[in-house]
Amino acid sequence: MACHKFGNWQLFLDEISGECYIGRFGEEFNEADLSEKVRMSDKLFNSRSAAWIEDYLKRQSARVSAKNEENAAEERLKGNKFFQKKQFEKAKACYDQECVMDIENAMRHEYPSELQAKLFVRQAQAYVRLSQPQKAKKCINRCLLLMIFCFDFLLLLNTEKYKKHLQKCQTELEKCVQGTSVTSCASEPVYGFSKTIEQASSSVKLRYTKEKGRYLQVGVAHLALRVILMTSVSELQRFGAHEHFVSEELAGLSDTGVYSRNYTAVYHLLPHNESMLREDLIQYALTAALLLKCLDHTEYFKNHSPDFRFSIGGLLLRHICQLVCNAHAITRLEQGLCSQAVVECQQVRIATAIYPTTSLLNHSCDPSIIARKNELFVRLVKDVKAGEEIFNCYGPHYARMPKKERQEVLQSQYFFKCDCSECTAEEPLENLLKAYRCQKCSHAIISTGTQEVLKCSKCVTMVDMNQLSAAEKQSSDDFMSSLKCLQVEDIDGAIKKLKNSLDIRKMIYHRNHKLLTEAKDALARCYCIKGQFTRAVPLLKDCLLCVETAFGSRSIELANELHKYAEVLVNARKLDEALETVNQSIDILRLNYGPEYSTAKEMEELRSNILKYK
Repeated sequence: MACHKFGNWQLFLDEISGECYIGRFGEEFNEADLSEKVRMSDKLFNSRSAAWIEDYLKRQSARVSAKNEENAAEERLKGNKFFQKKQFEKAKACYDQECVMDIENAMRHEYPSELQAKLFVRQAQAYVRLSQPQKAKKCINRCLLLMIFCFDFLLLLNTEKYKKHLQKCQTELEKCVQGTSVTSCASEPVYGFSKTIEQASSSVKLRYTKEKGRYLQVGVAHLALRVILMTSVSELQRFGAHEHFVSEELAGLSDTGVYSRNYTAVYHLLPHNESMLREDLIQYALTAALLLKCLDHTEYFKNHSPDFRFSIGGLLLRHICQLVCNAHAITRLEQGLCSQAVVECQQVRIATAIYPTTSLLNHSCDPSIIARKNELFVRLVKDVKAGEEIFNCYGPHYARMPKKERQEVLQSQYFFKCDCSECTAEEPLENLLKAYRCQKCSHAIISTGTQEVLKCSKCVTMVDMNQLSAAEKQSSDDFMSSLKCLQVEDIDGAIKKLKNSLDIRKMIYHRNHKLLTEAKDALARCYCIKGQFTRAVPLLKDCLLCVETAFGSRSIELANELHKYAEVLVNARKLDEALETVNQSIDILRLNYGPEYSTAKEMEELRSNILKYK
């Protein structure tokens, strides 16, 4: 059998779905309900040379058995049973016990030394949650020794990140020893909880219109499988036996008119399968059929009829379709490489979740809420009047994605054309962030990318695009040369090149242009590396204005930039300005994430240290 057909699910899927699309299968597929679509896909698997799937599943089971010792496997099974009963704390304890056993087993099998630090951190965290402080402390010490004596390059790159995780773990360890809980929860809403929507404030109302569907007012495939496994068989039989047809206005509500966190709410989220491309829906159905084969390797279908199996397949397909439009990304900020005072942070997707209540929120490219953490907390970040709709952002945000790209993503994935304020604005913000500067009056000049000559709309000065393009190329070459200097730790050489690049960009770009901000930030970082913090201050202050223009005065991006600016001010001994900057950052962090947010607490600690030295 060809290599691309053995072990590569996506290539196999593309090939088989392509044949389905052009054949009679596609016509019959269109007319079938969801369960029948999966039945057809399952039959197609059996008629094709897909033996490698069965072989792969068997070999995966063997690999898991080889890696995990018997006790670890028992803990996992116990955890699964507790999870199905929704006894989550007991399930978590079993999973943590399994985690520490698996890690010990990995160490016995000569796990790569450059990756061991990550496992020791994870093991320490598990022991803390299991209230075993001595074992947690031992893991922390093993990790520290590894970082001291191992000179592997990959480990060195991640040393600062591991140290940060260890510091947090040690803090939790101290609380564990003292018998103090390390968990936190969201405070109760000011106006109390809603009687209709269990997770919302009483000021939030559930409304319905034909155009918008259900919405809220003030006053992906593995997750589909998890939704099934978390739901009782009796509940699945009730929904899988036939389609539940209820009015869209009442969909998801219980018999008592309450919208809860339960399978009813998940089931009634819109799957949009009728709007999807046929080739996409065929791939989703084939994926649901594969998930059924995974369940065949368990006892899930024991004592159940084939019809039940395919009803579960139909539900899996429904949830896969729902997740395309309703899944939420779970992210965290991860610290990247460090160079003395310069720290890079980026938001990393770590999981996917489905939140039925939040899925009631319609999209705006300029949302009125922000969501955080694995237990979703939704907070307003702007004033919303009584009767106004609350908006979420489905990903395409006006400050991070051009209008044309936003519209394409929303149409292809969510099947609507966005008409929010940012999409209907006469002059989108994105144009200002890439505008040129009029040499005569400093006004912003917008380019469509096709003109040979630009004209200032204020003073009518003409600008030759050929001259601008030549200047842009020179500034870009200087900027790239500065990065090469940094790679060989030639900081002085990098500063010289960045100054040249910045001088050109100041001349040709409007003050809010993102490339002008990029050059200022890079030059400030170089000054910080050399310990010349006073020189970095005015550059970073300019960057603050640009970040505020691009992302807004209440944005997390501005809070992070303020955090960086405050630390540079402290090192420059400008304590009064640093204190003012810290307070501004704390206000934004609390608005977005609440007072218990870890970064807000870090900023409060920085504020305390500043007050000590003033």
